[in-house]
Amino acid sequence: MGCRRGAQMAMHGSAIVPYLPLDVIAEILAKLSVKSLLQFRVVCKSWCSLISSHQFVKKYLSQVTTSPSRLIMNPFGLVNDLTFYHLHDSIVVCESSIDFRIEESEYCVMGSCDGLVCVKECHHGMIFLWNPSTRCAKILPCTSEVHGKVYELGWKYGFGHDCNSDDYKVLTLSPEENTLDKMEYFSYKSMMYTLGTDSWRRIRDSPLGCVFVDKSATFVSGALHWMADQEPSLTRVIISLDLTSETYIEVPQPDYEYSSELAEVGASRGCLCLLAYDNDEYYDIWVMNEYGVRESWTKSIKIPFMWEFLGCLKPLTWFIENGEIILSIGGNVASYNANRNSVRYLSTKNDDYLYRTPEYAFYVESLVSPNAYSGDNEISHLNINIVQEKRVVINACGATENGFTSITWQLQDA
Repeated sequence: MGCRRGAQMAMHGSAIVPYLPLDVIAEILAKLSVKSLLQFRVVCKSWCSLISSHQFVKKYLSQVTTSPSRLIMNPFGLVNDLTFYHLHDSIVVCESSIDFRIEESEYCVMGSCDGLVCVKECHHGMIFLWNPSTRCAKILPCTSEVHGKVYELGWKYGFGHDCNSDDYKVLTLSPEENTLDKMEYFSYKSMMYTLGTDSWRRIRDSPLGCVFVDKSATFVSGALHWMADQEPSLTRVIISLDLTSETYIEVPQPDYEYSSELAEVGASRGCLCLLAYDNDEYYDIWVMNEYGVRESWTKSIKIPFMWEFLGCLKPLTWFIENGEIILSIGGNVASYNANRNSVRYLSTKNDDYLYRTPEYAFYVESLVSPNAYSGDNEISHLNINIVQEKRVVINACGATENGFTSITWQLQDA
């Protein structure tokens, strides 16, 4: 009672306002930002308990837009180079870069789901789940069958949520030769980490003879998706792993026109998407409106073929805001305006990195904590060192449009 009365008087001076039921307070709080909610946890014990509860975390997550506005990207696999971008009204602002204070290391962005980002630090072989909004993180247990595999040729991975068990899972895949097959096809040894049990286990291997092209899987509709070349014909297919049944299947593709070829797989607003070359004239983005139903594939956008895009075009957002879609062109973040058929670069254009594919993940702001299941192996906080840095955005003509501020975040063990 004293907590509620004190909070009421703090908000309204000495006046006492009518009592608000806790469910009404929850509705109000659920509309605030994560930053505000973290601050409001100290108002009183009941608010702290409410904001930290599993029910409120789920409620808050259900109200988050399906078009994530935050991007974490490692453009070129450089040392200590994870950069954060914020999308707002089709403008990409570089908000921060992160330095983990680990010498001579590289990072793999393994995926994101519900505001959690899965990252692998390659020098010490550490994989951790991390919520950049709350700065809560959890180091996954070490196992010889998983750690260190990142340096192996053909190593793949994925991260997503199993809605049936309401649990988060990390998958790593490493090539394994099939000595029984005369054609010497191989499959991928599949190791699954489950957050609820905080342990790794081996599951069924991937289909024999499917060479996965993508390193990081696309998570959508409860499954992880990779583009793959199916031997011996090298037919390009989409292979998915259902996180509930933990089985692999092939996902049907659209009935392409002419000589279209699958080039990328992604997700948009909860739907599976793909990018296809259309007879060397267009890039088509297709959307599967009803998951698993071939007839539900529809064309969303056409991007005219340009030599500048050849071999290095990758959609980052897969959805259109105000007529624009965010792309990676040779590792450089750019915006394509479908209405004006124009391209503008949203970071300093660097042609030295052409044809290098960036590792990236979009994420939403959420209260989901990887430590809600277990309190072990926890990284407790990030120290933030704000650095004012003038940067420019370059349009297709090379003209300067605006600048932004850079922030460096440093990760330290608790």
